[in-house]
Amino acid sequence: MTTTPTTAPPLPERTRNGRLRRVAAGLAGAWSIVTLALGLLWTASDRGYPWREGGIGLLSRQDRPVAASVLVALSALAIVALAAARATPGTDEQRPRWPDRLLLGLGIVVTVFVADAGGLALLGYLPMILGSLVLGSATDLQLSAVWSAAVSLSHTVGGIALLVTAAARRRVAGQACTECGRLPAPPVAARARRAAGTPRVTGSSRPDPEDALQRWGVRAVVVAAIVPLVYAATRIAWFVGVPLGVSPEMLEGMGDLRWSGLGLAGGATVGAVLTTGLVSRWGEVFPSWVPWLGGRPVPIGLAVGPAVVVAAAVTSAGVSFVVVVASGDTGQLPATGADWGAWLPTVLWPLWGVALFIAAMAYRARRRPACAGCGSTAWVATDGPPAEDAADVPTGMADDSGAHTALPAVGDLGRETSG
Repeated sequence: MTTTPTTAPPLPERTRNGRLRRVAAGLAGAWSIVTLALGLLWTASDRGYPWREGGIGLLSRQDRPVAASVLVALSALAIVALAAARATPGTDEQRPRWPDRLLLGLGIVVTVFVADAGGLALLGYLPMILGSLVLGSATDLQLSAVWSAAVSLSHTVGGIALLVTAAARRRVAGQACTECGRLPAPPVAARARRAAGTPRVTGSSRPDPEDALQRWGVRAVVVAAIVPLVYAATRIAWFVGVPLGVSPEMLEGMGDLRWSGLGLAGGATVGAVLTTGLVSRWGEVFPSWVPWLGGRPVPIGLAVGPAVVVAAAVTSAGVSFVVVVASGDTGQLPATGADWGAWLPTVLWPLWGVALFIAAMAYRARRRPACAGCGSTAWVATDGPPAEDAADVPTGMADDSGAHTALPAVGDLGRETSG
């Protein structure tokens, strides 16, 4: 007896998920082609080479030909994987999976290990950089540093694009909804499973990741807000003349650099406050005092997109510092090993990045509305009575009422996740 492989319709490009997949694939392809060209250039010449001796990034610690060869290899593999993925767009179970796995692996390597602290530095110093460019006071050294940081940030964006492309293809292969991207599930049982404290089961008999995200979402926000505040506390202390974690001699030698540290501390503090918006009412609806936008819903992408980029940049920067500290090569740090205030907060950045990513994904999962395409309801957290036949609901069946429960209050969400 033979079985016919199940198939699902291809993801339409006009849906929101289709547009996201198309944009991600385009960015991944652009990054691959440009990086391949630059890598080939840097194997023979140092013209425009972004890394200099004494850098903190993993590639900056390598010789130029070695680092350039790594970029050539990674970008060439990405081009091959993207071409293979485009040549096999179907959802047939028999289609090759190696392009998806290769894209996933390349995305992780590029985002976490190829990108370095330069991308985060560019985001942190962006106001000062723009000011110097407008005033015409930027020096050649500063412009070179901006170029190096921009290259690092491009690796962050390219790595994220590779990851999104891989994830989109894997969800299509899993017969995800073409409208919302959710895997098939029995939405009518949502209220019952939440009340009973049992995880939703998808069509492939795997626990629904949205439940795990909501359990850890608030905890992740707390971590993602505390870590940057620890960094900000040291820089603010230095600005007011308190040698927190550094020697008085080092503090005295900082001079005007304390102003830069204060600017970075301000950025970290603003980021921590914005992070709390992922579990706050004002993070879902613009406050009434915001001109033109007050009272309107905050677009999900406006909160999730920047959070994911910052999470990736923070993680890669933190990994670079962790490698330097673990190797004992403290000569690359801006202080001696005894001046822990200059480097200890940075080794916590990988934790910050992971927590911020989890918080952003939990925010996205919580705010996604019910889907008219597959019938999936919005995530709910209620104490309603469980339905007796919830476990017998066939996969993909929509709620008969077509209604979905309103989002929980932040306090209710916190109580549920903490329990």
